[in-house]
Amino acid sequence: MFCYSHAHLLDLKNDKTDIKYKELKFFEQLVGDNYLSYHATEKRTSGYLAKPLEAFKDVEIDDEPISFTNLFLSYFSQA
Repeated sequence: MFCYSHAHLLDLKNDKTDIKYKELKFFEQLVGDNYLSYHATEKRTSGYLAKPLEAFKDVEIDDEPISFTNLFLSYFSQA
């Protein structure tokens, strides 16, 4: 059994092209609807039944893209 994770979806969200939708369809061929999510505050992993494109629609709306520039700036400003 193969799975995909929330991290995969966040990575694809940073892709500004439409290639990500082809990649999500390809994921589905490999993983079906096997979705793993790690809940950092609860320190547990949960499995869900959600096809990649379905799960991505929620991520696309709800989550903010990761800004590595802001991440590194905040890290180095603490030093």
